[in-house]
Amino acid sequence: NLKASIHKVKKCPMCRADIPTERKAIKQIKALAKKGVAFAQAEEGWKFLYGGNGYPLDVKQAVKFLELASEQKNPKAMRFLGHTLYEGKLVTRDVQRGLYLTHEAADLGNVESRLYLGKLYVLGNGHMRDIPKAIHNYTIAYGCKHDNQAQGGAAHHLGMYHFNIDGQYGKEFKALMYYGEAVSVLMQKQYKEQESYDCYSSMILSKHYLSIAAKKGLKQACFPLALVLMDLHHVQYQGIDAPGHSVISESMHLALKAANDGEPEAKRWISSKQTSLSSFCAHCKISSGRESAKLQQCSRCKSAWYCGKD
Repeated sequence: NLKASIHKVKKCPMCRADIPTERKAIKQIKALAKKGVAFAQAEEGWKFLYGGNGYPLDVKQAVKFLELASEQKNPKAMRFLGHTLYEGKLVTRDVQRGLYLTHEAADLGNVESRLYLGKLYVLGNGHMRDIPKAIHNYTIAYGCKHDNQAQGGAAHHLGMYHFNIDGQYGKEFKALMYYGEAVSVLMQKQYKEQESYDCYSSMILSKHYLSIAAKKGLKQACFPLALVLMDLHHVQYQGIDAPGHSVISESMHLALKAANDGEPEAKRWISSKQTSLSSFCAHCKISSGRESAKLQQCSRCKSAWYCGKD
């Protein structure tokens, strides 16, 4: 356990000095910030911005330290200051400078800024909506192997983009790349507006990215991945359910995970599939109407049915 091993270390592995307590560390950060050390000013800035851990919520102090650190090209400070100025919730909104600082932070290697830029270019709030630039930033963020969480987030956005760019759920579904709460409203609309399957290659990319996002623990990637698997299977086999090959169990397992995490559309989707799925064996496709077919419910996904043991 990495965290446990870190807590057991009493001295810095580099300089062998004693590792300070949290209170002592705060004093050291404050002293360094007063001396003009950029990383310490950035720490002071974002802690004042959100409060907690020995810091009061003080926007004026936060902006002061973030400005000082940004002048020294500290990417973390530029990220927080750019975000704050762009959003305009705590300070007077300045979209142009907010974007400039966020771009600067991203160019200096701040992966959170890349993800934020991807979101901004998708939504287009206060500037031109630009999907290619959004994908460009998400792709760079995805390449940051050192940040597991950021890479998973970028993979989710890319997966949602490729799934919906030309496919049955329409281009508007791309808003889900960032705002998960829009799922129910958008899906209800897209279910009523079925389009032709003309994005075979995009579905493959979507499956690739969403699978990575799901493996990295992003719960919001599970239900879209379930839909991709079902749709890609339909396209690959031209709507024919080939005996011996089925994605029902895996898709339903993913949908159930999403439903258990509170995704209402996943619950509705599972419910709509229950009747049809219980009418045939997911493996050999034999109909439950035949006398010889005594279907049993899958003990794992609780949705697929088989004429033999799981």
